[in-house]
Amino acid sequence: MITLDRQAMSQLIDWESVMSSVEEGMRDEGNGLASGLPRTLLRTAVTPDGDPVPIIVMAAGSRGKGFAAIRTMGGRPFRFTLLLFDGAGEPVAYMDFAHLQLYRTGAVAAVASKYFARTNATRLAIIGSGHTAKAAAVCHSYVRDFKEVRVYSRTEENRVEFARTVSPFMGLDVEPCASPMQAIEGADIVVVSGNIQRLEQEPVFKGAWMSHGMHVTALGGPGDLDQECFARANRFVVDDLGEVRKEVLDTIKAVDSGLLPPWDQIDTMPQVVVGQKPARTNEQDITLVRTRGSAVQDLYPAADIYLRAIAKNIGRDVGEVTATRDLGDRAFLLSPHQAT
Repeated sequence: MITLDRQAMSQLIDWESVMSSVEEGMRDEGNGLASGLPRTLLRTAVTPDGDPVPIIVMAAGSRGKGFAAIRTMGGRPFRFTLLLFDGAGEPVAYMDFAHLQLYRTGAVAAVASKYFARTNATRLAIIGSGHTAKAAAVCHSYVRDFKEVRVYSRTEENRVEFARTVSPFMGLDVEPCASPMQAIEGADIVVVSGNIQRLEQEPVFKGAWMSHGMHVTALGGPGDLDQECFARANRFVVDDLGEVRKEVLDTIKAVDSGLLPPWDQIDTMPQVVVGQKPARTNEQDITLVRTRGSAVQDLYPAADIYLRAIAKNIGRDVGEVTATRDLGDRAFLLSPHQAT
């Protein structure tokens, strides 16, 4: 098994490869060659103030790729890690997942735009200015040639810093905007990446702002969208049904209230990627994709990074860490507990 710390990961990650891996994972998932389990929250400890310190676990396996992965996130301080297994059940890599988490989240948004946005889309708006929003903007530069990119966030300093950081990747000057309406005016694609955690908070994006032909991907907080977004969208799709059904509050409310069809009638991105379901039916459709991330989206770029690490001899080899189940002469019985 090799270990890949943050420095090693930085030598192996690139935007285009992660996007390709994420799309490959969706294709395999749509074809029944990959599957994942929704996140599970494990309680581990409490802070001195009595707050829980959870660890979140996500897992996926792939017949198409030949690997399985378990990713964890959480703790105090917060960490992202991923353990990768080969087809023989041997753990082959333990990696720092923090940067890859951002890359693959941005990649999902860009893959959504690749399939759902109009082919002549040239104007991109970003609502939010955090790391995930930056990753989504950079990944979009690989699926469209944009003439305009605008960003809005509530803090002027943050949106200016976003524009300064992202502009070199986009090949044009990103325009920081003082209002969401200024950012989305005339936009063909909108990426929503706020951090609204509760429905009683003010959403960062409203359905009244949608226009005909617009594509919207919401990948941020579980309460980022108001209910009119779901009422106005002509086409609604999620990246992973299990994750969105469990985690995304605005979408759960829309299903419960009847604005959206029942969960078993909602389509997923893997179905669209393999052509089982359509993206849009005409150029005037308003399309909306709600994402939460999935274990399959973790697995595929992680597996490809592991293969590159082996090819480039990057990472620290710690040897085989688990033997096969053959216990031989049952030597474990020869070391009885020594009382003290």
